[in-house]
Amino acid sequence: MAAVSASRVPVRVLASRDSGDHQTCVWLAEKLGSSIEYLSGHHAPYGQHPGVFAEELRPLLRDLWR
Repeated sequence: MAAVSASRVPVRVLASRDSGDHQTCVWLAEKLGSSIEYLSGHHAPYGQHPGVFAEELRPLLRDLWR
């Protein structure tokens, strides 16, 4: 955790809206001083709906690299 926090790589925690409990995501985001971004779908949205996943992910990636 310390190595990730110390890196200069921007980090966002991603969670699927329909995956149920997000306690681990909340804990991780707090530890990293990051935010949680919610994407459509269940546990693995990139496999279930790759087009939707890509469309939702693109603006998040653009924001990270500004």
